[in-house]
Amino acid sequence: MRSKLWVLSVICFLTTTAWAAKVHLKDGTVVSGKIESADQEKVDIVTSLGVRISIPRESIRNIEYEPGEEQVKGLEESKRLVIAVVDFTNVGKDPQLEGLVKGIPESVTTYLGKKGKVRIVERSRLEAALKELQLGMTGIVDEETAARVGKAVGASAIMVGSFLKIGDLIRINARLIDVQTGEGDNG
Repeated sequence: MRSKLWVLSVICFLTTTAWAAKVHLKDGTVVSGKIESADQEKVDIVTSLGVRISIPRESIRNIEYEPGEEQVKGLEESKRLVIAVVDFTNVGKDPQLEGLVKGIPESVTTYLGKKGKVRIVERSRLEAALKELQLGMTGIVDEETAARVGKAVGASAIMVGSFLKIGDLIRINARLIDVQTGEGDNG
């Protein structure tokens, strides 16, 4: 049983080598720092003051891993919504408004990218996926197709939209479609 526990602790260590840790000793002492190395005999930890301490395994009660700055940043990055924005449809087929087909999505992409709350799928990657699926940038008309495209580019959501000139106004409709469920929200 002891060897199985050691293997488990080594696996945990290998997956978290860049993480900070608190090493709880059997005598109640807690040593905080960054684990530099570990083997079956000892754990080497560097404290915040730069002191390297070798702790014999038999004196360790448990090791509590804490995310370091790199892990927290990586976790925040991975939790951000990944959105693919496709060309909008010119519903009225007004040739004077054709520039908005790509212009609206580019504006949305720029705005969302600057906010830093979401990650945006690169347009070239999106175009390659659409070509592979034999669709155009405006060929996404239903939730099922949008979900397929989103999955192909690694997006968690895909934004589709349309616009129509009504008098002096341009009405813009946009929907964000969840790639996993295929359900859309009207924006």
